[in-house]
Amino acid sequence: MRRLLSILLVTGCAMTGLPGASVAQSNRGFTIFGGPDRGYELDYHLERGRADVSDRYRLRIPGRKLTGAISKLTIDYPDYYRGRFDPRQVEVLVGQEKVSLTCTEKTLEQSQTEANPQPQGENTAPCQVLWDAQKRAIEVNFPQPLTGNKDLELVFSNVRNPWRGGMFYFNCRISSLTGSPLPQYVGTWVLTID
Repeated sequence: MRRLLSILLVTGCAMTGLPGASVAQSNRGFTIFGGPDRGYELDYHLERGRADVSDRYRLRIPGRKLTGAISKLTIDYPDYYRGRFDPRQVEVLVGQEKVSLTCTEKTLEQSQTEANPQPQGENTAPCQVLWDAQKRAIEVNFPQPLTGNKDLELVFSNVRNPWRGGMFYFNCRISSLTGSPLPQYVGTWVLTID
């Protein structure tokens, strides 16, 4: 009995001496009051999920919510979110195979001259990202539209989280070549930053 007690005591001391694993925020979060309607919560994963640190966001959209040929994704976020994005560090993973599309940055000047689009060539990036901090929006444009019904995962690397934590609603809308000319609401990521 003494031997068993000493083994348990040593094991307990060893376990308390180990550093605890840090679990980042993921999935849909937990909202008691308010929030998006049922069925419109989108899954996500934050690698660190803490305030005032560099982070990586993985924002997921299930294929069942994406119909038609997708030409643009628009993500808007609240004015009290004071984080910073790096539009040069965005990747889009498509389908169950997670085919990677590395995006390039799109400037506001390029966005304003879209009336004269550049010809599609071999050097055209599969996606272009425009972060408009004034409008609190991120646009991901696909010069070659994506076919619908495939899962998408948007990976934002080198994100600087706001200096203060909180709960932030990131809304997603898609523009497609077929259907309504207005962007269609897909869902909301309820990001929680500690």
